Amino acid sequence: MPRGDREAVAVLYAFCRTVDDLVDEPSPDMSRAAVAASLAAWRGWLERGLPPRAAPHPPELAAALREVVRERAVPTRYLCALIDGVASDLEPVRVP
Repeated sequence: MPRGDREAVAVLYAFCRTVDDLVDEPSPDMSRAAVAASLAAWRGWLERGLPPRAAPHPPELAAALREVVRERAVPTRYLCALIDGVASDLEPVRVP
């Protein structure tokens, strides 16, 4: 895979891991509400068009993701759908 493609994939993977880890492995000092707020910050940032200011944490990832989304024309709705998916793990799920 060409280097530019590898780097773009690595950034997208880092985003996926970041939002998934927020839910699955939050830091001990993060409440469920804080995790939900962090996911909401990512979602809001994506929905506002990835403005350079007010980037969610970590800002280095946000900057890299902004570049990949713009250069590769990645629809942000897919990234928001991922956030929705991991956010569903914040509440107990009953499986019949």
